[in-house]
Amino acid sequence: MNLKRLAIIGVTTLIAFLIFFAFSLRGIYNGVKTICDEYRGRFGGESCAQSLMSSINSIETSIKEKNDALWALSQLGQEESLPFLYELEERENCGLDECISDIMLNRAIRFSEGWTLTKWMYKNL
Repeated sequence: MNLKRLAIIGVTTLIAFLIFFAFSLRGIYNGVKTICDEYRGRFGGESCAQSLMSSINSIETSIKEKNDALWALSQLGQEESLPFLYELEERENCGLDECISDIMLNRAIRFSEGWTLTKWMYKNL
C-alpha cells in the first residue's frame, strides 16, 4: 500500500472513532439527565446530586432505582456528594438484593474524589 492510502484509512478510522465516542458521550449524558429529571420531580432538591442522594436514602425507591441513582451520581463526580458517599460506605453489609452495589459505590467515590472525562458535561444539570 502506498502512503496516501494508509493516511486515508487512518483518518477515516479516526473520524469513525470520534463519531462513535461522541454518540457514546451523548448516550451517557441522556441517561444521567433522564434519571436526574425523574428524581428531581419525585424528591425535589436544588441540584441533581441532592435529588439523587435523597432517592438513595428513601425507603420508597427500589434497590435498582438506588443503583441507577448511584450510577448517575458517579457520572456527576461532584465533590459535594463525598460525605454522603463515605457515609454509605460505612453502612452495614447486606445481601445482594437488599443493598446498593459496592462496585458502583466505590466508583462514585473514586469519580467524586478525582477527575473524570465526562464531569464537564453535567455543569448545567
